[in-house]
Amino acid sequence: MNYEEVREEYRKLGVDTECAIEGLRAIPISLNSWQLDDIGGWERPVATAPGAWPGRPRTPDEMFADLDLAVSLIPGRLRLNVHALQGVPDAAGHLDRGNLRFANFRPWIDFARKRGMGFDFNPSCFMHPLAVGGALCDVDRRVRRFWIRHAVATLRIADQASRALESPVSWTFWTDAGKHDEPSDRFGPRLRLKESLDEIFRRAQVDPARVMVCLESQNWVVGKESYAAGSHEFMAQYAAKHGFCCLLDMAHYNPMESVADKISALLLFSERVALHIARPVRHTCAHVSRLDDALRDVCREVVRLGPDKFLLALDYGDASMNRVVGLVQGARNVQLALLEAFLTPNAQLGCYQDAGRTTDEFVVGETLKTLPLGAVYAEFCRREGKPCGMDWLKPVLDYEKNVQLKRN
Repeated sequence: MNYEEVREEYRKLGVDTECAIEGLRAIPISLNSWQLDDIGGWERPVATAPGAWPGRPRTPDEMFADLDLAVSLIPGRLRLNVHALQGVPDAAGHLDRGNLRFANFRPWIDFARKRGMGFDFNPSCFMHPLAVGGALCDVDRRVRRFWIRHAVATLRIADQASRALESPVSWTFWTDAGKHDEPSDRFGPRLRLKESLDEIFRRAQVDPARVMVCLESQNWVVGKESYAAGSHEFMAQYAAKHGFCCLLDMAHYNPMESVADKISALLLFSERVALHIARPVRHTCAHVSRLDDALRDVCREVVRLGPDKFLLALDYGDASMNRVVGLVQGARNVQLALLEAFLTPNAQLGCYQDAGRTTDEFVVGETLKTLPLGAVYAEFCRREGKPCGMDWLKPVLDYEKNVQLKRN
C-alpha cells in the first residue's frame, strides 16, 4: 500500500493520518547519551553496561562522532540527555565530580545548539568511591556535603545551559541508595536524603522557568533489592510538596506493575509527568526499548492526556549490540508507539467505554492492530529527510566497519 491508500484505510475509522504525523513531529524525545559510552563517562572511564560490543568510544570526540551519526538517522524533534560523569575533562585530562564547571559541558551544549536540539542534565550520584554509602543518604556528613556540592553545581550548570540555549533544561535526580538485605532502619536514610535535597534546593535557588526539576524513583537496584531510599512514595511526595516533576522510569517498578496506569493518577495532582523509557528484564533496565505492549500503553496515555504534559527521555545502556543501533532503534520505537497512539480514534473509543459499548470498543481496537502503521511512519521519515524502513542500518554498519572497529 502506498501512503494515500493507507490514509484512506485510517480515514474509514475516523483517523486523519496528516494530523497524526503533525502530532508526532511536535513531540521531542531526549536521547540518552550514556547508551554510547556504556554509562562510563570520562572521569575514570569504566564500562558498566552489559555486553562488550567492539567500538566503544575512547574519547569525547569519538563519542560526539557516534552521536552525530545517530542524530542524522532519527527523524523528529530531539533533545540531548547528559550525565554529570560525562563532562569533558580539562586540558590536563582531569574531571572531578566534586568540582564541576560549565566549561566541562560546553562541548555538549554546543553540539545540541548546532543541531537544534534541547538539552537535559543529570547529577551522577553513583559509580564513585564516595557513593558506596548511599551518597546523599550517607551517615558521614562530610560525604553528604560532597554530594550536595555536586548536585548544586549541576543545577547551576543546567541553569547556565538553559541561558546559553535560550530553552528550558530538565534536571533529573536519581539515587541508587539502598540495601541488599532487609534494613534495620528504613527511616534514617530517607530522613538524610530529604535533608540533603532540602539543602540542595535552598542553595541552588532553582528558577522553574529555566530548570525543570525531575525526581526519579526506584523500587530496586541490582545489589540493593531489599530497600530503596528514593522509593516511588518518597520521590512522588517530595516532588508534589515542592512543585517539582515526578519522573517514572519504566524499569524501576515491579514487573507486574503498569507504569501507564500511574500516569493519569499523577496528572490529577501535577502539571507534568516525566518518563524514562526503558525495557526491564527481571532485575536490569539495560535493554533497548522494543515496540512492545508496555511501551504502547505508556505512549497511548501520553497522546490521550496531552503530549505537552510530558517530558520523554530514553534511559538504557546496552552494549550487547552496536551502540548507535541501540540508540537509533530505541528512539524510532518510541516514535512508532506514539504514532500508533495518534492513529487511534481515542475520543471515539472513550465514548464507547462511557456508553458501555464494549463490543464496538473491542472490535475497533483489534482492527487498528492490523493497519499498516509502518507506511505512515515511512511517510513521516520521508518528510523529515531521514531513511525509511531499514535503510538507516547500512550507514551504521559501514561506520562500524570503517571507524568503530578500528578503535580497538
